[in-house]
Amino acid sequence: SSTRGETIMKPVKVVLGVLAGAAAGAIVGMLIAPRKGSATRMRIARTGAEYAEEAKDKFNEYVDAVTEEYDTVKESAKTLVGRGKEKVASAAAARRAK
Repeated sequence: SSTRGETIMKPVKVVLGVLAGAAAGAIVGMLIAPRKGSATRMRIARTGAEYAEEAKDKFNEYVDAVTEEYDTVKESAKTLVGRGKEKVASAAAARRAK
């Protein structure tokens, strides 16, 4: 059985794997393309920067999603704790009334 953290990390690993594969494929494609060395290096640098920006955006989306999930779980926990306190107080009051 996987933990909640492992479940959340699986999509991130897939996204990072896809991005890494795409970047590697693009770089290999540029290296074997018939162009001048300086033009190829410039193109690799530009493409690398684009992939880095895309990876950064995906990571930020992931962080936002995790933060939102954390906030939801935190609020649910507060609600449950509040209900538990109410039940304990109610049981204590009923016991004192006897």
